Amino acid sequence: MQGYVDRELKSGKSKDQIEAALVNQYGEVILGAPKAKGFNLLVWVAPFLATAFGFLVASLVLLRWVRHRVPAAAMAPGAGAAGAARSDMGGGPTNTAEQDLDALRARAEAELKRYRE
Repeated sequence: MQGYVDRELKSGKSKDQIEAALVNQYGEVILGAPKAKGFNLLVWVAPFLATAFGFLVASLVLLRWVRHRVPAAAMAPGAGAAGAARSDMGGGPTNTAEQDLDALRARAEAELKRYRE
C-alpha cells in the first residue's frame, strides 16, 4: 500500500486524488473511519444520541421510583421513633401497616414454635 501511494505521489497526483482512487477500489473501509457526511454522519452521531437517550430514560425511571417511595414513607403516621414510642406506651398498633406487621410477626413466631417441637 505504501509503495502504491509513493508511486502515485511521484506521478504527480494529489493526496485527495490518491485517496479517491483507493476508496473507489477498496471502499470507505480503507479510510479506517467513515467521513462525517451524508448517511455516514449517522454513524458518528447515533452512539451519542443513544447514550443521551439512555441517560434520559434512566433518570426519568429513577425519578418516578423516588417520587413513589417518598410519599408512601411520609404517609405512614406510625413510622420512625414516634410509632415506636406509641407502641411502647401500650396504645397498640396505630395503622393497618403496623397491624399487618404484628400479624406477620405472630404468624412467624407460631410457625417457629411448631418447628421447634
